[in-house]
Amino acid sequence: MNFLQKVALEVIAQHGNNLSTIHVVLPTHRACYFFRKALLESGKTLWLPSINTLSDWVQKVAGLQTVDMLEEIMLLHSIYLQTGRGETLDEFLPLGRTLCNDFEEIDMHMVRIDWFFRELRNLASMKVYEPATELSASQLDYLKFWERFEVLYKTHRKELKTLGKANAGMIFRQVAENIEAISKDLSNFYFVGFDGLTKAEETIIRHMHTHAKATVFWNTDAYYVENTEREAGYFFRKYFKEWKGNMQYCENQILTTKKEVEVISVARSVGQAKVAVEVIANHLQLTDANAINTAVILSDEKLLQPLQYLLPSSLSKYNLTMGLPVLRSLAGEFFLLLFKLHDTTERIMTRTHKQKLYFKDVVALFQHSFFGALVPQAEIHAAIAAIRRKNIVFVDRSYFEKNHAGFPAQVLEVLFHTSHSDKYLQQLMLLAEQLIEHFKQAGKSEMELEFLHKISDAIGTIATPLANVVLQTKTIRALLNDEFKAHRVPFEGEPAEGLQIMGLMESRCLDFENIIVLSANEGVLPSGKGSKSYIPHPLRNAALFSHVQKDARTAYLFYRLFHKAKRIYLLYDTEGNSLGGGEKSRFLLQLGYELVKETSSIKLKESVYSVSPPAATAAAAISVPKTEAVLQTIKSNMAYGLSPSGLSTFINCPLQYYFRYIAHIQEADDVEESMESNTIGTAIHHVLEVLYKPKVGAVLTVDWLEQISKNSAEIERLLKEGFREKFDEDALMQGKNHLQYRLSLKMIDAFLKNEIARVKQGESIRIEALETPLETVFNVHDSTVKIKGFADRIEFQGKALTIVDFKSGKAKNVSLKGDEQEVMFKDPKFKVQFQLLMYAWTYWRMNATLSLPIQSGIFWLQRVNKGFDKLDINDTTLLGVEHLQFFEEQLLILLKELLNAEIPFMQTAEVERCTYCAYKRICKR
Repeated sequence: MNFLQKVALEVIAQHGNNLSTIHVVLPTHRACYFFRKALLESGKTLWLPSINTLSDWVQKVAGLQTVDMLEEIMLLHSIYLQTGRGETLDEFLPLGRTLCNDFEEIDMHMVRIDWFFRELRNLASMKVYEPATELSASQLDYLKFWERFEVLYKTHRKELKTLGKANAGMIFRQVAENIEAISKDLSNFYFVGFDGLTKAEETIIRHMHTHAKATVFWNTDAYYVENTEREAGYFFRKYFKEWKGNMQYCENQILTTKKEVEVISVARSVGQAKVAVEVIANHLQLTDANAINTAVILSDEKLLQPLQYLLPSSLSKYNLTMGLPVLRSLAGEFFLLLFKLHDTTERIMTRTHKQKLYFKDVVALFQHSFFGALVPQAEIHAAIAAIRRKNIVFVDRSYFEKNHAGFPAQVLEVLFHTSHSDKYLQQLMLLAEQLIEHFKQAGKSEMELEFLHKISDAIGTIATPLANVVLQTKTIRALLNDEFKAHRVPFEGEPAEGLQIMGLMESRCLDFENIIVLSANEGVLPSGKGSKSYIPHPLRNAALFSHVQKDARTAYLFYRLFHKAKRIYLLYDTEGNSLGGGEKSRFLLQLGYELVKETSSIKLKESVYSVSPPAATAAAAISVPKTEAVLQTIKSNMAYGLSPSGLSTFINCPLQYYFRYIAHIQEADDVEESMESNTIGTAIHHVLEVLYKPKVGAVLTVDWLEQISKNSAEIERLLKEGFREKFDEDALMQGKNHLQYRLSLKMIDAFLKNEIARVKQGESIRIEALETPLETVFNVHDSTVKIKGFADRIEFQGKALTIVDFKSGKAKNVSLKGDEQEVMFKDPKFKVQFQLLMYAWTYWRMNATLSLPIQSGIFWLQRVNKGFDKLDINDTTLLGVEHLQFFEEQLLILLKELLNAEIPFMQTAEVERCTYCAYKRICKR
């Protein structure tokens, strides 16, 4: 027989079948339901009593309307301004929220006001006191804050009473202070299953009890009540000692009934949900028929969704009165993505004075399933693809208006939101209504429709008190975030059927045979010392609940679960988070160190749950035969032209070459938010090409070089022009891109200074060509092969024709020693040397009259002060016929291998080459 059944039989024994004059008060609505059920299960025909929660009964008796939190904060703000402060409502909100909570707590504990604020001022004075020293301005302001604290509290209470409204603390205090008059004509009250009472709650219940107007039923156990060291009995030892009359139901069940307790360590939240479902389905083998005697206690509500998704199909019924906050729904997620987009847009607006959307926020919002209810899917995909293809980091409204007519004007209004708070709320309300209408017409997703209605309610909740109040839109979003946490959609089934899922506070008065507790971690169970409050700890410890009392209450709720339970599963997360954690609750440690040592009836087992990794199996080798169709594609590519980078890809991995150049599997377009080295190189190439174009065919002079190097305005214009394809001027002027832009200017300046130094030192430099295509055609077997490249600059350094490449990346070795000229056709680490030699060889074939030798090298723009880096082969930088003919021989071998139908495209055997390969997921490497 459980606790509520015992109380029900006791009440019936005292009053018979007519309970209509009886008043039963319980801590929770769920307890009220189960007490009513216990009465009905007694088998007697009854006139049911009045059954209420304490908060409902107290509010009814007080006759006051509960004030909404936002309305309360706004009232407090108006009082705050009267004290001489000038903070706007935006600035005041965080302070106001904490103050309201503190004021409510002061009243719930019926603190003596004059004493409290006197002590508060004394503590503040002690904190800033320094002998023989005048107080600084900040210290005086600190003292004035605590003086305002008292004024705010007293005026705030007075104004609320004038309006006929009150917060919960005021309501409880008013009833407690007047309980003698209120209870004059009251009798036959039963207060059942309460714990950890505030001073106001205690005053009400104690008065009724001691004046024989009420009977109190405690739900406790001798194990923690009789041992003064056990915090779970902290409150009850006080009540049993100080209250008059018989205290009912302090039983001795924990130590005397057989229990199986299993403490399970699990990695991550989802892991806990999986284990809980494993226990439900396999250990307990629950169905709808027998699940009523099992409770899942969620110490952390974040586990609610994964638990719901994983529940077995055998459990179609479960009762979940705690509900899911809007914040954790798909609808809530959609609005949070919109809020994030607005937050970023406003930060961009602050810097640039232009309203632009950040592409990552845009893509995240557009990819949410709800956005498809506002804009056609084809238009959404086209917009995302275009943003990526055109590399648009910051998107303005005109872009959508010119390029994406499928975006309705109302959607653009919401994306490019107003800064006016009233209109902003109207935009959000219209958006919620539009989504509601869409889901209604679609005739599906009733749950999400319910969440959208809650979002609409949340917007309406703050819109009414904020009418004609000017606020920043970021404050509106902060308020809505709070409302999204407060507004919940309950998943209520029939409470007396199916699995019972609840928070720890909801478990009061209820007994179950099977208990599964999730998130039994220190810092969660109990929650720890952290709390947002301005009340100093010494005063809190003296007059309110400190962490000691809060932990004692949590300890009671935890041990109360053990009263009737036969099987208890306690799960905790071993991983924690970035701030720490992963530690089991001290309550779990107490079970092992204390409880099991006092009784043999409790069997404690500790286990570790882990998911075994899949069996390690070597990925199957991938081989692509060179069919007639594949060979035809290879020959087509050869006729079109093979580049050094393409052939380097083949050297690196033949299969990678197949994916990219034969199967044409391309990497997905993505926005280049921060400049990459190739983008920087392309822009610098553009600048140098335009600057040097007038000197093609001429020898460089110091005067000309100094003239162009001083023309910084033209260099900046050309550089912005070079970046324009991927970055507009706004993008260049902020963040990391601006640093890269300034670095690019420095590289250009350093290059020009190096050129001046070379000429001053007597080096003759004649520009032969700029940005020159290099192409040569020859035959391999029966196939025509074109080799093509692009020389950034061709010049004569003295009498040596030199092919110049500019690179903005990190400098690499460009020499070849020993047999490395042959090895480079097998090892991609020589791809720079391969490119330089191919350029030299191609130019040599293009110019039959060229008198060798020839040079090929790189200007590393990040270190131009070290000069031109020439390719050298065995310590010579002048490439003769023997070098170029040997290259041609090796190139022919490579091309014949590419054309050989007997050699399939295979993965490279050098797995380290796969590290940065775009296709490694296909190969499973």
